Amino acid sequence: MLGWVFLSASQLPVRQSRRLALRLVALRCFEDGRGLELSKHALAHWLAPARAPVWREKQIGWQRYHGDFADIKRLPKLNATLLIKEPGARGEKGVLYSSFEYNWMKIIINHDARAFFRDYILVGATSWSPSDYAVFANLCGLSSDPMFIGTCNPSDLR
Repeated sequence: MLGWVFLSASQLPVRQSRRLALRLVALRCFEDGRGLELSKHALAHWLAPARAPVWREKQIGWQRYHGDFADIKRLPKLNATLLIKEPGARGEKGVLYSSFEYNWMKIIINHDARAFFRDYILVGATSWSPSDYAVFANLCGLSSDPMFIGTCNPSDLR
């Protein structure tokens, strides 16, 4: 029921960034069914490469990564991260394994993320269930290469 409340609220005449944030919260509330499909549909337009910069420009979903939980601006170093392969000659990409959503947000907020993803492919694992989809939205459009993210709960595969 809560998912329907958030999805409905995302249709109100509020700031665009608020509507998108509400749609992400709604998506986390639905495990399957029509609500999940409607939430995904309401977000799809904003996850396309041409529109994806809005997540970073409006800093949608960033608030959870400041303060007590993970003050990623004050503590910008990546942890739970392993350099698997350095970038090679002639543009061969490196591979970085990095667990936890807050590390991916550290890359987005504290570094030139586009330049980073020109040099590296990200492999990682989520740290909670359901995942924080705001992080995935903020990663959209930063690279044309895939990012390989494992889930911490099989129910999140949907």
